[in-house]
Amino acid sequence: MSLGVFAPLPIRLGGSDEEGWVSRAHARMCADLVAAKLSVPLAVFTFEKAGATVTISDYYGMNGAGSTYAPDDVAVTGTGHLAFYWSDRLFEDPYQVTHPLNAKHGKVTGHGTASLRGVVEVVANGIVVRTFNGAGAAADGKATVVLW
Repeated sequence: MSLGVFAPLPIRLGGSDEEGWVSRAHARMCADLVAAKLSVPLAVFTFEKAGATVTISDYYGMNGAGSTYAPDDVAVTGTGHLAFYWSDRLFEDPYQVTHPLNAKHGKVTGHGTASLRGVVEVVANGIVVRTFNGAGAAADGKATVVLW
């Protein structure tokens, strides 16, 4: 009997449901956990750019939640063009296993009444985000970035 990714942990292996999980049920739980981890985004955060000022809010990522785990270096290179960098590319999970923080691709969604669109480019130690208004001109505003 597999309980999927929402099973209470820790789990013992044993011979029956009363004494612990059989190996088949444990393997299924592990497969469910891997599938859930693969489908969850690497990071999701909202930023607001007004001129040279950038504010990051609502950061949730595989490395943690909150501003402590958000990109710690933001470079503004023009209207609607900025870069987010993590100085530490590795993070440690609760089991003291180190993982790389490597985004493969991302998506930008604008907020508010203005039509704001964006493009994410993955670079060596972070991402570059470009945002545009409905007419295709570079524009500042509030947007959410989802990274996988």
